[in-house]
Amino acid sequence: MRRIALVLLGLALGLGVRTGMAQDRCVTRLVVHPENAPVSALSKIEISAGPETSVMHSCVAPETPIRALVLLDSRPSMHYPSSKWSVAMVVLNDLVRSSPSGSQLGLLFSAGAVYEAIPLVDIPTFVRRMDSVSGDVMKLLGPAVSAPATNPTLDEAIEQAAARFPPPQPGDVIYVITDATERDSRRSSGRTIDSLLARGTRLFSFIFVEDYYRFKERALRPEWLMDMTKATGGSWMQYEALTDLDKRKAKETSDSLHRLYSEMHDICEVKFYVAKSAIAAKLKVKATDQKGTAITLEYASRLPGCSP
Repeated sequence: MRRIALVLLGLALGLGVRTGMAQDRCVTRLVVHPENAPVSALSKIEISAGPETSVMHSCVAPETPIRALVLLDSRPSMHYPSSKWSVAMVVLNDLVRSSPSGSQLGLLFSAGAVYEAIPLVDIPTFVRRMDSVSGDVMKLLGPAVSAPATNPTLDEAIEQAAARFPPPQPGDVIYVITDATERDSRRSSGRTIDSLLARGTRLFSFIFVEDYYRFKERALRPEWLMDMTKATGGSWMQYEALTDLDKRKAKETSDSLHRLYSEMHDICEVKFYVAKSAIAAKLKVKATDQKGTAITLEYASRLPGCSP
């Protein structure tokens, strides 16, 4: 009897240890974009987060369609020169044309507050709704534009945009179109990065840069926005808006945008168990194809939170 009791005690202790270990781990999902190869070429992925290393052999398409919220900076600076706003509309329309069927788009304005012009909807519905959205955003938003004391900084607007997603999904995108002409966002951009990483939301940016050459003493260069974009696994494009959008410039811009949108949509996700302590650790990811050739990946600087 004593021997049986000891065996049962050992089993109980072992089960307790394993249960404790399970409670310290969770499932997470990491989204990656291969820069120099199609998604189908990925054969082996090695993920290191803190002391943990996991080797995966599959990276699958997200289970849900890509959702992208466009955050259109609508402050007065975005309307001077007038060509800047015209280019912003071209960029927005190009995104609509480049979005795969099944994906969802939404449109937010940031001026005085963050306003929802179009909620997340499918592409055909978005196109129909765009026809009813006034091109004159200054009139659409009314007196809010003339109340700078209540204006959210750009990083605050990005946080508010991310909060408008229903429960976060791998691959979610905030796409900000802005001239980034402000100083205050640099101070709290680290908090915004933390918020986006916890949600697994990627940031993409289209940045007008002409003011940084004309008003160097007044304007803040957008490195903080680029750093934030990179940290979330997204990408950015700079545009010199002083140049007229002639045929050559339009072609160059369109080609660059298509590369940007490829990074937005050509992704896969890796689902795996990880120690909860590794969620906040710096992330390193390596990938190879079937021949063992290295593939460069874009990914967030650390893992998102545990999946439900």
